[in-house]
Amino acid sequence: MFTVWIDQDLCTGVGVCADICPSVFALGNDGLAYVTADGAMTDRGQVDPRHLDDLVDAAEACPQECIFIEIEDVVDPAA
Repeated sequence: MFTVWIDQDLCTGVGVCADICPSVFALGNDGLAYVTADGAMTDRGQVDPRHLDDLVDAAEACPQECIFIEIEDVVDPAA
């Protein structure tokens, strides 16, 4: 899993993230971008790894550079 978060102090609501990755991002009534992966609009959420390519594209395209992706360490139970 990935933790994705948006720095709300930097976000200006351009919306490019929601255009590139609408399954993870949406614009709220306040005009700012939010993570929607957990079923609610929040500034931080857990996202399925299958969205990684779109997440990276959205983060790179954000003019405010306010999208951050934290990759969780994967522990091999057999190790």
